[in-house]
Amino acid sequence: MMKYIRINIVISIFLAMVLTGCMKDSNSPVTPNFTSSAELLTFIELNRNVMNLEVNYPAMIVDELFDNLNNYLVIDIREKSLFVQGHIEGAKNIDQKEIPDYLKSADLTGKTKIVVVGLTGQDAAYVTCLLRLAGYENSFYLDYGMGYWNKAFSEPWVKGKGFYSARNYNRFSYSKKGYSSLPEVVYSDANSLNEKINSRINSCLEKGYDGIKTNMKDTYTNYFDYGSNSFSGCFVICYGPQFMYDGPTGYGGLLGHPASSVLYNPGTDFKSTTYLQTLPAGAPVIIYSLNGQQGAYLSAYLQFLGYDARNIDFGAWSLWGFTGFIKRNMPGVKNPIDYFSNNYTSYGYWLSDASNLGLSIVRDYPFVTGE
Repeated sequence: MMKYIRINIVISIFLAMVLTGCMKDSNSPVTPNFTSSAELLTFIELNRNVMNLEVNYPAMIVDELFDNLNNYLVIDIREKSLFVQGHIEGAKNIDQKEIPDYLKSADLTGKTKIVVVGLTGQDAAYVTCLLRLAGYENSFYLDYGMGYWNKAFSEPWVKGKGFYSARNYNRFSYSKKGYSSLPEVVYSDANSLNEKINSRINSCLEKGYDGIKTNMKDTYTNYFDYGSNSFSGCFVICYGPQFMYDGPTGYGGLLGHPASSVLYNPGTDFKSTTYLQTLPAGAPVIIYSLNGQQGAYLSAYLQFLGYDARNIDFGAWSLWGFTGFIKRNMPGVKNPIDYFSNNYTSYGYWLSDASNLGLSIVRDYPFVTGE
């Protein structure tokens, strides 16, 4: 009985905070405009397992998928031309905008999980977040996309490796901003809460991952003020563990993170009760994560809530050739939750060559061609 009393108290307090305009218990409550995303946020946090990432991170390694092809529904969201060149046998090639309608009518008998497969995993992570917002909590994305299924599809990851040698990287710790209002959101012919949720999901699917991805070079070109040594007109965040914020050692002393970028920890910092509302509602929020997949997932969530979230394509892999690929998929390591720890540094893979992406552990699983 005590358990249920505690839950009811928490829910009551949470709803009271919303109704009084304070989604975060701060000294300066922010009164939300109820055309804002407060209604969406309240429902999602109480009813959807979307950002509880420390418990249920929705990346699936290829070994699990290979062992369960008969039990999982595989949705391949790549362009048809790429699908025809090679895909996992039994996969359904579905335009991401059509996935909600497809799932409503599909026979899911015997299918215990939905696995979204993309080119690099970033596109699929974006879609998976939206599916979970729609209530499909058994949906996952294939970690690293087709690039980890078979070497024949790994080229995008090899080409995605970069080294953007900005001279103003440092190891200063920049503070989060103060709390602000949630963004306003636009609904299309939506009245009920369920209609509003579906409207936002459809809008994000229409935009797609290609509509929110960017890169660090363009971010510097468009937003960096070298006079103040900070970004102006956008908010850059490092979405990862402390070690990633500290950046690699070596490389001629180019350490750390872009000046003025702020660290947000995965799994905990984007809740109404923590630091979600320290994000600016009126400026682009530009995210770089370990390998881009985590940032793509977060970008979809923030887009759903009305933030102008954008993801650095390939994350730290595109900045200095760092990826969690090897650590997260070492023999015997099945759980991608390692992303939330700070145990990577002892393995020391700041990779110096694109060919060292980890292709030695990329699987050689079979694929079929044609439609």
